[in-house]
Amino acid sequence: MTDEALLLEIHKNPSKGFDLLFKEYSATVLNVCRRVLLSIGTEEDAQECASDVFVAFYKNRESFDPSRCSLKGFLAFSAKNAAIDRYRKLKRENGKTSPIDLLGEDELPLAESAFKKSEDREKSRLIAAAIRSLGEPDSTILMRKYFLGESAKEIAGRLSLAPAAVQKRAQRALEKLKNKLTREGVLLD
Repeated sequence: MTDEALLLEIHKNPSKGFDLLFKEYSATVLNVCRRVLLSIGTEEDAQECASDVFVAFYKNRESFDPSRCSLKGFLAFSAKNAAIDRYRKLKRENGKTSPIDLLGEDELPLAESAFKKSEDREKSRLIAAAIRSLGEPDSTILMRKYFLGESAKEIAGRLSLAPAAVQKRAQRALEKLKNKLTREGVLLD
């Protein structure tokens, strides 16, 4: 079923439309939530997070702009953000805090909700592209450190590097990222 047909059905008959939307994209949303949460949470945490994504979409369905992205992309992006928020909450509850020491969370705009203003989404897209442009392993280090809240030791284990090397690479990559974003005119609030 096409996005247009799904959106039309949601508009005409919300109950049936959301059943179709859920059938079409629940596996994608749940997989995104699992990838982020299963390292610290349970299957139930991932399922609850996925449900929350669909509830949020339902409540804010009028805000969705199909000209900006596909339903699948939108729901996957929403799932990633919701799962990261829940991951951080679970880490705090489990006493596993990992403070961001080089850049505060407020300085790197990770959308709290996928329904934020379009310029916030565009800024997030530009930042993600700039991080990817740093190349490996720098982009992986920044994503794991600042988006998934992993420690230098955890990242070092995944990448077969020394924790000190991860810290130094993160510091240098962050400086490169700030310079690149500044040159591109992306202002970090």
